[in-house]
Amino acid sequence: KKNEELVREIGERKRTEASFRQSEEKYRELVNHAPAGIYEVDVQKFRFISVNDVMCDYTGYTREEFLELKSIDIFAKDSQKLFIETQQQIIRGEEILEIAEYKIQCENGSEIWVILNSKLSYDQGRPCKITYVVHDISKLKQAEEEKKKLEEQLYKAQKMEAIGTLAGGVAHDLNNILSGILSYPELLLMDMTQEDPLRKSIETIQESGKKAAAIVDDLLTMARRGVNVSEVVNLND
Repeated sequence: KKNEELVREIGERKRTEASFRQSEEKYRELVNHAPAGIYEVDVQKFRFISVNDVMCDYTGYTREEFLELKSIDIFAKDSQKLFIETQQQIIRGEEILEIAEYKIQCENGSEIWVILNSKLSYDQGRPCKITYVVHDISKLKQAEEEKKKLEEQLYKAQKMEAIGTLAGGVAHDLNNILSGILSYPELLLMDMTQEDPLRKSIETIQESGKKAAAIVDDLLTMARRGVNVSEVVNLND
């Protein structure tokens, strides 16, 4: 009778072990084909315990290479400090941001932006490993950068448009003032002889008016965002 009970107990144990192995295999299969990078880290040595195919695809490291690295090794320098602090907070059981952004340095030296979700596991009441779920957000970050650049370009264009409008208004007002400064010296010079003592002063006023008119012309060109081209035209043609 005792032998029969022992046989049943052994049989049940084998079935339990087989069921456990099947469940573990299904879990590993699920993790390996999940649409995200997943890896586990030993909290004592801070080394990789396991890593799925997607994580290998993200970084270019093989599974064997991962198992030779410490968890901090895959992070870019400007993300390492944040990762270490977050890792320590997880082990201490402190609350952390559910989603945190980091930069990971790939095997070929390039960098990708990722978000990490983490979960601490226990063995007999003690922390034993941290499971990380990783999503590559590099394309999203690139789109954000492009959007930011477009917004900056739009802001500059609007700023230039406002400056152009202001310059155009100022130029038109100055043109009205300069019309007298340019025309009256011309009329005065027509009635003066070459020896007239005031002729040089009038010519100086006329020349200054022309320079001011050229500046106003530049303002109008900027307002139109074009290039000013001067051309001599024969009115008799």
